[in-house]
Amino acid sequence: MNIQYGCVTMRALERKDMAMLLAILNDPDVENMMAGWSFPMSEENQMKWFEHFDPNKELRCMIDVVNGATIGTIGLVDIDWKNRKAELFYKVVNDIEKRVKGDVNDATMGILAYAFDELNMHCITGLTLEKNIFSQKMLKKCGFTQEGVLRKRIYKKGEYWNQVNYSILKEEFEEKRATEAGIEK
Repeated sequence: MNIQYGCVTMRALERKDMAMLLAILNDPDVENMMAGWSFPMSEENQMKWFEHFDPNKELRCMIDVVNGATIGTIGLVDIDWKNRKAELFYKVVNDIEKRVKGDVNDATMGILAYAFDELNMHCITGLTLEKNIFSQKMLKKCGFTQEGVLRKRIYKKGEYWNQVNYSILKEEFEEKRATEAGIEK
């Protein structure tokens, strides 16, 4: 089953997507804006990861846009089925020619709709570096609320960065979706 929302379609990861994901993972500009860190990834290690990927533990989708390009990946990790919560993640290409206005917003709204409507999640969190203004604006636009700042949690290029914590509850998402659809609650 594909997830369609606005200008994007989210679909399952396939072997053919591994080269693109490898390029995103090894892009220093993308890595510099993400929390955490990673070593350079080899094609062999990427394929090992893919072969052992467990879709029951995390939801990962590829993002295809209306112009036919695949722009990255989005999904839910750290899924807690008892407490009905998970963390949103996404990584997209820097190639502006592949991108479509609103693509990451639509992908986020689509994954939230799936999380709340199909998986019955209660809360989705999103963590971003304080310097990643794009992600902060996108999360707010999608209805997330800033919960706090985790001080100097991420070390990048010789300096510590704050991490900003956001979340959205199921009822908040439903209210946002109704407002966007012009439905009074």
